Amino acid sequence: MPLPTDAKLRAYLESSIASRHPLWGVPGKPCKSPGYHTKVADGTPVHPTRDAAQYILMLLMEGSKESLAQAASALPHLLALQETDPYHPAYGIWPWFYEEPIPQMSPPDWNWADFIGAQLIQIWSDYHDRLPAPLEGELRRALLRAGWSIFRRNVQPGYTNIALMGATVTAAVGERLGVPELLEYAKARLAGILSHTEKHGDFNEYNSPTYTLVALEEMDRALFLVEDPTVRERAEILRRHAWKVIAEHFHASSGTWAGPHSRTYGDLLSPATRHLLAELAGASFSQTGTPSEMRLLEMEGKDFDLIPRLPCPGEWRGPFQAGPNALVTRRHTFVRRGTGNTASPATPQTADTIGTTALSPLGNLASVNRDSFWTQTRPIIGYWKTAGLPAVLRLRMIHNGRDFASGMEVSVQEGFRLLVSGGFALGRGDFHPGLDRGPDPIFNCSELVWRWELTAPGAEAAALGADGSALSAPGFSCRIQHPPGNSALGEHPWTRGTAVDPADGQRNVAFAELALYRGPAKEIDLRKLGPFLLLSSLNFGEVDSPAVALRCADSIAQWGDLSLAPLREAVYV
Repeated sequence: MPLPTDAKLRAYLESSIASRHPLWGVPGKPCKSPGYHTKVADGTPVHPTRDAAQYILMLLMEGSKESLAQAASALPHLLALQETDPYHPAYGIWPWFYEEPIPQMSPPDWNWADFIGAQLIQIWSDYHDRLPAPLEGELRRALLRAGWSIFRRNVQPGYTNIALMGATVTAAVGERLGVPELLEYAKARLAGILSHTEKHGDFNEYNSPTYTLVALEEMDRALFLVEDPTVRERAEILRRHAWKVIAEHFHASSGTWAGPHSRTYGDLLSPATRHLLAELAGASFSQTGTPSEMRLLEMEGKDFDLIPRLPCPGEWRGPFQAGPNALVTRRHTFVRRGTGNTASPATPQTADTIGTTALSPLGNLASVNRDSFWTQTRPIIGYWKTAGLPAVLRLRMIHNGRDFASGMEVSVQEGFRLLVSGGFALGRGDFHPGLDRGPDPIFNCSELVWRWELTAPGAEAAALGADGSALSAPGFSCRIQHPPGNSALGEHPWTRGTAVDPADGQRNVAFAELALYRGPAKEIDLRKLGPFLLLSSLNFGEVDSPAVALRCADSIAQWGDLSLAPLREAVYV
């Protein structure tokens, strides 16, 4: 998105006046929690610190007498929320919300030294001379605390977006505030990320529609704020790699970002993401968004960037204009574990993490050979072009109505054919992989379901013989084979159904599911569920393809030329 004109800045700032807090002077909005870090209930009015930092930056960019006075009034309240005790574990970070100080969070989010620091260093770099002298000194001290917090935490390269964001903040703070140790640290950190990415073949935080764009924005920020030639050279290499990731997974005809996704907050691209890809890469989209997405975009009302955004490099622009003419399959290694073994994805000590993405003129299907069903992952996801929003196919593990972070899958894929086994991971939490992890893998359970789910206008589910299901929508269908599942909870039949999509009443959600348990709440120990069998084969968008029998012996599942060692017991990850 472009930088704001003066008129757009003024219009946005004026539209925010009604929601500004009378004391803090920053706009608020209803809380929308991801389910961790905060105890604030959804819908509660809050004033997010990240939004506040951006708002103060916009006031300074607009530069009128009234805006400068408002910025000088609001900034001290934001700076006062930072933890200043160098002996405190949360030194240098901010809370998410003004209403919820760091001690009340569950737990604090150390990334907020990076997220707030990225905004404040731009304020310092471009507008610190517009601040009163005492406040200028406070801002300088806050930035140093954020920089040293990032240095002390020392996030490793596998945490891609925060590794890159922290490098940008420490480079800019080190250069702009004259702290050579932080600048040298940033250069070493970028070198480590480059080496790590080269070793593994891709970002470990792989193909994330959310965080690949964060990484891209931070490399644009580094190139905007930092003059050091070493930082700039490394940032440009990483910027180009991020665009390569996006281009290799973009599907022009359906307007989707093909999977698999390590982290995302939704199945479809947000209106803001579509706007950015159209602006920087020339992508075109026929769809708009779900009603809830469009209401959110209208509420936020911000259709501009606060730093100059660099365009997609010419060599990666092609996929944004046109997709493949025939079915193509691409494989990407995300994590190398030293052996290159792909035959046994159920063995974490030896198996590399490898994604498979198949794209045709009308759709795409993707899988990762081994990952969890955490709410932010999409280990198996497919898209198909329709007249409106694209159809979305997902495989999920659901516990008490939410995606289960301790659910996992192993799979193999060739083109639009997929063989997958489901199971459970030990050493992980319920809704989050780590933040709600208990000492034992024991969960209070009223529902535990393995579900194929198709979301599309007119989506329907139907039985295909005794051990199969068809999920279909106008112009699209997929065929699933699934022998009855079994575990220590008993043998379970597959069931099917259709419901209205709660996010968009014009779409249906059709599903075929295996309910391992549904009933009165009781404790379930994942270690005691084995031996179990959760197995499916998928023909995606190829209802007329020849039927291939799915067979499973004790140690191997076979479906034509695809074979897999299925998960039979919960495993540590």
